Amino acid sequence: MTTDTTRVSERGITLVEAVVAASLLLTLAGGVAYLFLLAHRFAIAAEQATVALAATASRLETLAAVPWAYDLAGGEPEAHALDLSPPDVLDRNTAGFSDLVDATGMPVDADRDVQPAFARRWALLPLDGDASSSRAIEVCTFAWPAPPGAPPLVCLASARTRQP
Repeated sequence: MTTDTTRVSERGITLVEAVVAASLLLTLAGGVAYLFLLAHRFAIAAEQATVALAATASRLETLAAVPWAYDLAGGEPEAHALDLSPPDVLDRNTAGFSDLVDATGMPVDADRDVQPAFARRWALLPLDGDASSSRAIEVCTFAWPAPPGAPPLVCLASARTRQP
């Protein structure tokens, strides 16, 4: 009779162990699934930041490459791409100082049927108060559509001076 009682209690313990093991397994599986979702979310954010950085650097390089020198007579030829910007140009989209970019970093225009993913805005300000010979260039990229007051994803800055 002692053997029968032992078998019954062993079976009960095995069932409890199985339930505990299953609950531990489910808890661990849920934790691993959460980590996969978190990693996916971080990968998407990293991709977005990479495209925003590339789009920002592209606009900054484009502005830095605009020819801006004195002519042979010492005059100042016009370079409208380097005209000074309004003071609040980084706070809102302004014609001539902003554009929309898709998720691959390419500018959105009427010829292509793509949705914008970013808004690029740039400011051109005089350095040391000398508007005729130097410019500070700041380019910022925002998620699109950006709520008012949203911080930029990326900002880069550079400076230009007129070449003799």
